[in-house]
Amino acid sequence: MTTGWRGVIPAVTTQFNEDLSIDFENTRRVQDALVNDGVHGLIVMGTCGENNSLDPDEKRAILKGAVEVVGGRVPVITGVSEFDTRRAVAYARDAEKAGADGLMLLPAMVYVPKPEELVAHFKTVAEATSLPIMLYNNPPAYRVNIGTDVLRALEGG
Repeated sequence: MTTGWRGVIPAVTTQFNEDLSIDFENTRRVQDALVNDGVHGLIVMGTCGENNSLDPDEKRAILKGAVEVVGGRVPVITGVSEFDTRRAVAYARDAEKAGADGLMLLPAMVYVPKPEELVAHFKTVAEATSLPIMLYNNPPAYRVNIGTDVLRALEGG
């Protein structure tokens, strides 16, 4: 699968009101401004911290808003950072329905998996959607390293 992803694809921040509710208007404004400034794509809810701080409905609303404001000008890639594979699959499917162009998939949060469990997580999510997937590796943040053994297992060799 060829994605065409290239150039600068920042993880865009979600804006919040003083009461910690999501400021959807300013979130969309930031997304639009980045595209107008020439980025080649957006990663929406890309970090393990912000992503896991949002309710499922909030994530879906932010993604829907991003897809609408971007309007196909650049790819919209959404972070998939969930506590387990079942939730990751559900979000990946909803992201595809919402019009996301790809997924930035993280290991399941909290639990530190064995390599074969990590492979199973990634494969299960990939099989649930036709969207292209990038893997996000940040061992200091979630105590899991996506090593070459995992990558080889994912490519079938």
